[in-house]
Amino acid sequence: MTDSPPSIRFPAVFLLLVSLLLSVNACRHIGPGRRWERVEQRIASGTAEERRSALEKVRSDPDPALRGTLENVLANDRNPVARALAAEALGNLKDPRSADRVRYALQRDTNRSVRKKALIALADIEQEEAGEDFLRTIEKDPDPLVRITAVDLSVVRLERSVALDILLRALADESPAVSITAYHHLKSLTGRDIAPDARSQWRRQVEIILF
Repeated sequence: MTDSPPSIRFPAVFLLLVSLLLSVNACRHIGPGRRWERVEQRIASGTAEERRSALEKVRSDPDPALRGTLENVLANDRNPVARALAAEALGNLKDPRSADRVRYALQRDTNRSVRKKALIALADIEQEEAGEDFLRTIEKDPDPLVRITAVDLSVVRLERSVALDILLRALADESPAVSITAYHHLKSLTGRDIAPDARSQWRRQVEIILF
């Protein structure tokens, strides 16, 4: 079989390239709603497994068009895994409009994994403005693991003065796991090694550092 003459082969290649360029350009003009419509449908109305699978695919890089759907999952889905994934996705979106929905989940959700993800999401959304949410978690959340998350995150996400205040409060926590975590962070931040139960000494040391 002989090769096609150049006069035939080159126009065919040119037409193929033009077709590819037109296809790429058309894809660029598909709006976020169109692009994520199928994913949104799976999240909103699929089976529990389909919802979980779809949420896992979008949680690290969610499209802004999914914000309302993710908020609805966080507030209403019966599956705690789905709610936790939705909270994580909303944190990665960093849209301030979602802060109240995420805060509600942090304060009211009955599952500790969801509350942990909601706390992390609020830190992502509100950055250093999330200090009050951390304080409330230390004081109100019933699960030590969630409170430990607040202690650990406060050191890396909040202003130093706010973090130190949270650590001082956590030092008095009824859970030894929470108080010892706060103690180790205080040692690291202050360079001092005071007994964990010497809370008044720790407070004086923090006041010296801050003022």
